[in-house]
Amino acid sequence: MKKLLIAALACISLNAQAQSLPTYAEDHTDHTAPEYKAGELLVKFKDGKTIKKRRLPGKRLSVGLSRVDSVLNVLGAQDMEALMPLTGARVNRVKRYAYNGKEVKDHDMSRLYRLEYGSGASVYNAAKALGELEEVEFAEPNYIVRAIESDSESALPLKPNDPLLTEQWWLSAIHMQKAWTQPAINSKRPVIAILDTGVDITHPDLKDNIWTNEAETENGYDTDRNGFVDDLHGWDFINQTSKIGDYNGHGTHCAGIAAATGNNGRGVVGANPDAWIMPITVLQSNGSGDVATIIKGIDYAAANGADVISMSFGSYAYSIAQDQALSKAYSKCFLVAAAGNNGKCVNAEGGFCPYCGKYAAICFPAAFTYVLGVQAANAGFSNVDCNGPIASPYDEEKLYNYEVSAPGTNIYSTYPGGKYRKMSGTSMACPMVAGVASRVMQTKDILSYEILFGDFIHSTSPLGGLIDLDKLYEMSDEDRKPTIHLVTVELTDSLGDKDGRVDAGEIIDLYPTVRNDWGNADDMTLTVEFAENEDKTLCEFLTNNVPLGCSLSSYAKAKARTPIRIKMRDDIVDGRIVRLRLKVKCTNMSSDYEPEEFAFKVENGIELGGTQREDITLYPGVQYIVTRNWGIPKDVVVTVKAGTTLKIKDGVGISNYGHMLFEGTRDSMITITKGDNDLGVIGSFMNDNANYCDFNYVVFENLNNIDFHGHRYNNCVIRNCIIVDHTGFTTDYFSRNGTFKNCAIYNNSVTGGLEAYLSENATFLNTDIHDNILKNGFGTCSRFYQSNYIGNRIKERISSISSPDVRALEASNCFGNYYDILEGYYSVVFLTTEPEIFYLSDAYLGTASDKEAYKSILDSEDNMGWGTVDVQQKRNNAVEEAPACVDYVKVDGKNPLDDADELPPLGVGRHLVEVGFNRVMNQKVHPMVSMGVRPPYTQKSISEDGFWFDPYTYRAYITIDGRSATDGTNRIRVSGYQAKDINPNFRPHTESYRYNVLVSAAGSMSTGLMAEAGLGKVKLEWQTDMEDFADLMGYNIYRYTYNEDGTCGDTIKVNDMTVLAEDTTYTDFDVIPGTTYCYYIKEIGTDLVENSVSSTIAVTPLTAQKGDANGSLQVDIADVMTEIAYLSNENPQPFIFEAADVNSDNNVDILDVVGTIRMITAPEVSAENTDENAIAYYYVKNGRLYVETPVVLGGIQVRFESNEKATANPCEDLEGMELLNAQVSEKSNIFLAYSMTGKVVGMGAKALLDIPEGAEITEVVLSTPRGANVKAIARDATGIANIENKKPTHLQGIYDLYGRKLNALPKHGVVIDNGKKIVR
Repeated sequence: MKKLLIAALACISLNAQAQSLPTYAEDHTDHTAPEYKAGELLVKFKDGKTIKKRRLPGKRLSVGLSRVDSVLNVLGAQDMEALMPLTGARVNRVKRYAYNGKEVKDHDMSRLYRLEYGSGASVYNAAKALGELEEVEFAEPNYIVRAIESDSESALPLKPNDPLLTEQWWLSAIHMQKAWTQPAINSKRPVIAILDTGVDITHPDLKDNIWTNEAETENGYDTDRNGFVDDLHGWDFINQTSKIGDYNGHGTHCAGIAAATGNNGRGVVGANPDAWIMPITVLQSNGSGDVATIIKGIDYAAANGADVISMSFGSYAYSIAQDQALSKAYSKCFLVAAAGNNGKCVNAEGGFCPYCGKYAAICFPAAFTYVLGVQAANAGFSNVDCNGPIASPYDEEKLYNYEVSAPGTNIYSTYPGGKYRKMSGTSMACPMVAGVASRVMQTKDILSYEILFGDFIHSTSPLGGLIDLDKLYEMSDEDRKPTIHLVTVELTDSLGDKDGRVDAGEIIDLYPTVRNDWGNADDMTLTVEFAENEDKTLCEFLTNNVPLGCSLSSYAKAKARTPIRIKMRDDIVDGRIVRLRLKVKCTNMSSDYEPEEFAFKVENGIELGGTQREDITLYPGVQYIVTRNWGIPKDVVVTVKAGTTLKIKDGVGISNYGHMLFEGTRDSMITITKGDNDLGVIGSFMNDNANYCDFNYVVFENLNNIDFHGHRYNNCVIRNCIIVDHTGFTTDYFSRNGTFKNCAIYNNSVTGGLEAYLSENATFLNTDIHDNILKNGFGTCSRFYQSNYIGNRIKERISSISSPDVRALEASNCFGNYYDILEGYYSVVFLTTEPEIFYLSDAYLGTASDKEAYKSILDSEDNMGWGTVDVQQKRNNAVEEAPACVDYVKVDGKNPLDDADELPPLGVGRHLVEVGFNRVMNQKVHPMVSMGVRPPYTQKSISEDGFWFDPYTYRAYITIDGRSATDGTNRIRVSGYQAKDINPNFRPHTESYRYNVLVSAAGSMSTGLMAEAGLGKVKLEWQTDMEDFADLMGYNIYRYTYNEDGTCGDTIKVNDMTVLAEDTTYTDFDVIPGTTYCYYIKEIGTDLVENSVSSTIAVTPLTAQKGDANGSLQVDIADVMTEIAYLSNENPQPFIFEAADVNSDNNVDILDVVGTIRMITAPEVSAENTDENAIAYYYVKNGRLYVETPVVLGGIQVRFESNEKATANPCEDLEGMELLNAQVSEKSNIFLAYSMTGKVVGMGAKALLDIPEGAEITEVVLSTPRGANVKAIARDATGIANIENKKPTHLQGIYDLYGRKLNALPKHGVVIDNGKKIVR
């Protein structure tokens, strides 16, 4: 993988060298980042610039503007195409207003072009190069747009005379019948332009409503001279032809929803069957397109009389060209667009919406304030506007909203080839509203698009609900109440210090700007009052209740001509926010009007600025604000005492040619920061007298446009700043020749010109540099001693020698720096131009492993540069004298980086995590340790029983129970914000890249799998959440063992029957004590499909002492009964075979029963067989079983088979013994005789049983009173022993360890065959 990245880097470097344009950072962080067409730009030239497109020698493209031509030459410009030749130059002077009250300007678009170029330069670089020219209004990428994807069902062929009107549920949902019954007041049939993938104009349900260009004749010529040959029914801008078709189906479906023919006895009916459909193909057959083509389609629609433009496509990229083209078309056309199908909310740009919690993104063109954005009602896929069609978190120049909702699921409509299809999406809702709009325009007296816009909004539910035509047609001027909203309040201090900010004691003039969202508003009066619960002593109202000074029509806005004047209290504390609210009164106003709040911050401090004429000392406890450029001349001394805060307003700078002394202390730092509510974009902070500028214990934070050249910085903290060089060089540095001692530099961004590095010959002593964004890396360094360079991000190029400057490293820690261009973390990038070997001997690279250290180095071994870094003499632990950093992390005693091969996957259980730091830490603060499968790696906290093991080492535990863990590779994170160095001005870097651990825990359902090892059994328990799996039926339990070579053996399913969903325990008795089993669980749905797998847990069942057949931990009569039950095939649970097999002959029989009785009644008596050669003979005579034995017998076991159910009757020689007759199978029977009281059968010939007629003896087992075996041999009644060697017939049957009879011998496992245990 590393080699592939290197190859990619080489390609990038070559491309960069081939260009002479500067490179600029591109932002690709948002997954909704816009797509664009490579090698294409949209360029608009400023008004008054004459464009003369021509070819120069060498086929160079020229526009007749020298500076533009120079850039075009560098770009390798190939062609330029005007995008709005039809309507671009026609400017409509009639004013129209968008919903934000802003005039929708009709731009001159005759100078808008699509530019093709071939140099290979980045689109962003090319756009910036052209956009910075004086002759160019803007240049931007040609963004890709896509048809709003739709779910669909299979196409249905038209069934003659079988209309699908009953399938069009949406018609009744929006009360479409209301619009159809209204008489037309306009004889002109409205035209709906369908900008899409095309339209099947031959479809039986569309062909009669296809628009015809009456000025055109189909003769191979451009009869109407509009630039399009034979455009009789529209134009295909993809294939550049008048032959309209649809090779996708999306456009045909949209056209049918808008205006399919009605009352024709076939198919469906559109929202307005009396409208014309103007097909304009702007999307490819795969549903994709680009802004340039869209603009050409808009131009065609507006030029050819479209009344409504329906746009079922979108992009998350804002395009100036598309905005201006649509705003121009708004003067002629009512614009409708689909909100999109990604389930995102419009009320935030990226991240998550603060109102509804959905992921946020803005879909254009639907979000434009003059475009009616259409959501799909009650559809989870639809993009939404959660706070309704009026409220918006954006400023008044944008006011992005989606305004209405319409049905968008399971919508039947036309489909190419005379077919019909059901589809879902906002793409369906959009043409529905477009058709409705055209019908309303045809049947209702609407004075303007703005009124229609407002009628749509106010005839729906408050939060952009479903459109309702009953309400819309009932709407009249009396219903159109003025709806006034506060846009902004302009504050001026013309009677004060005129700095544009509110100061304590000042007189302030307030000029509110208000917007009217609907009916006309007259005689408006504006009043300001304190917001609810605000302190009413903060200011005094000198002038109030002022007239607005004009009327407001629909969607117009205006600023008050007369100010409301207030005086601030003299002693207001600095930074106090004052909350007021505006009340508006006017005729015919809605009764539900609510006053709207606004707020401002008051400053109370000493303002600094201008040329400092005399020495000055700044003290703590006083607010100092640099409100104007502040210059310190030569020989002027500015002294800043410890604990002082100096704030710099946006756009304001400091230039020091004198002497500035910052005398902070460790416990009372000086802070230099941005002004309250400012962005921190200061004009500059330059110190041009290196000998007279000392910074001691100073915190620089939240400043943009600052440099740190040539001065002494001792014990300083520089954080959250954007560093820019002000020396005029194209190469920018954080510091040139500066000295930093005991400083912390973190969370800054070093940006600037073509090259921007951290350092040029700066000195860093005991300084911590971490978590910064460096445009091009480290640069050169005179000395880097006992310092850290950790966790920084290098965005573009790498310095020409190395990053960091390895030759300057002394006793320092360097690791975890991310290089965007390499797509990876590296400790050192060594790019020397001459062959050499550099022996890195005094630096820690984040690992003790040479192997891992080499992985973190990029040098000639990776085909990068000509030098090689040798790390054999590197440090194996972090340098203690350097600022605090994470030295190592261990999990269960193993380092996940250095000991990765020795660290097993983390399973269910408790695990110890140890974090080692390089120096003594503040033990009053516990670091935040966590892990997760994706950034920010904080999903699982590691905090159980956290404690400081010693001043360097922190320990904590994490318990993985399946439900709380995430399977897969987890990265461990140690937050630097929660860990504290003993020096309060330092904090470690955030460790989040080195340490990965594999977690093998529970899946989505069977979580927290636990196993309890028992005596001859394993009990499994798990958790489940039925709410997460509504169709859960049950579980299957699986297990496997390990082979001798360590590989996994065959997996078997343990349970015969499905474990029901409500059961969360299972006991496996089919185990061999001492054998390790690995168990896991799979869920089964009601569809009988197995789902996610639980954690895998290993367990070894225990064994019991001899005689403890039931595993109760003692030998008693219950064990005898358990053995008897086993022999009579009653399947006792639990049953431990090894314990029941008292004599260890791999067989459980009467010998073991007697042996167990002996262990209970006479445990001191040995079981040793003193009659090991005793042989007894048995035979049947006249239906009675006899035995001739040379020893007394303590137990007898007889098995016989009979075709009928039969019972053996004991003879009198067995009197006093416990007896059992049992049928163990259909034909097989067993008889047992034993004694708990010491009763025996004497020596000699003894009658045992009367057996049933026809029964056949299959087994006789005889036991002494001590449980020793007496060999029983069959003979006939004449006394001749039967010694025939019969073939084994499994007379006693084959059983599993449960005692359940099997039909055949299995290939694997343990079974009982003829009473003996056999391992297969």
